[in-house]
Amino acid sequence: MKRLFALLAAIGMVAVAVVIRSNLDDDDSGGGSSSGPTTIACVTELEAQCRALANVTVRVEDAATTAEAIAAGDAELGGWVTLDPWPEIVDLLAKRDAVGDSTRIARSQLVIATVQERQDKFPCAPNWRCIGDAIGQPWDSFGGDAQWGDIKVGLPRLTSGAGLLMFGNAVSGFAGKADIATNDFELDPEFPVWRGKVTGSVANAPFTTFVQQFPAAFSFVGVIGAELSSSSRAGVGTIIPTPTASAVVVIAPVNGRKVSGLTSDLQRELLSSGWSTDGLDEPTGLPNAGVLLALSELTG
Repeated sequence: MKRLFALLAAIGMVAVAVVIRSNLDDDDSGGGSSSGPTTIACVTELEAQCRALANVTVRVEDAATTAEAIAAGDAELGGWVTLDPWPEIVDLLAKRDAVGDSTRIARSQLVIATVQERQDKFPCAPNWRCIGDAIGQPWDSFGGDAQWGDIKVGLPRLTSGAGLLMFGNAVSGFAGKADIATNDFELDPEFPVWRGKVTGSVANAPFTTFVQQFPAAFSFVGVIGAELSSSSRAGVGTIIPTPTASAVVVIAPVNGRKVSGLTSDLQRELLSSGWSTDGLDEPTGLPNAGVLLALSELTG
């Protein structure tokens, strides 16, 4: 009888241990703790979708701000909602595996929104190289109306998630290919001038300004296709630059935490905002993370 009681007690202790371990595993799988919900960082372009997530604390900031914090080991985060390949850029910046494997959520093409009337007057098939060369020149020199003033272009800040991607796509347009290296332009005397014009066009929320002040603010502006599709502004044209490229939303674990339970909710919010899951596993069409890091000037 004593042996029976001892056996039952041992079984009870094992059962309690299993329950405790299961609870701990549940906490880890969500990246959270009993002290409160998981904190995630979210790029500014996806603020609305991230704010709609439940049971999570959201910190919205430029991609470069989060990248530098993670690389320095100062980010108190469980996950990061950003655009590919920003997690890889962080690993290169940190010179270590600072973030875990990312999960792809949705994608949308990078495009150029235009004032259609002015696009029709443009002298060459509009692409980023042609547009960059024309920045600052008067429209009447291209057969446009003198009242249109000079050709003005808007590009999101390079510190933003999409801004760096769009600039990378623009540089691909200058080179005529996405497979480029950081030293490809060292001997090209035209590149510094072109780059200065394009980077001189970066602005805060250029597409919002483009729509609100249409057609006066910009003639051409870089934008994510999903954002453009949600605008019903008459007279807006679209250019799909070559090489083509896409923004891909990813969620990446930080500090060894597991991020789960957010993917389906975030994807649902993105799909309702014009994003897509078509071709989700295909390459982005952008230059590699090393080139984008060099273009970002995060390394000084």
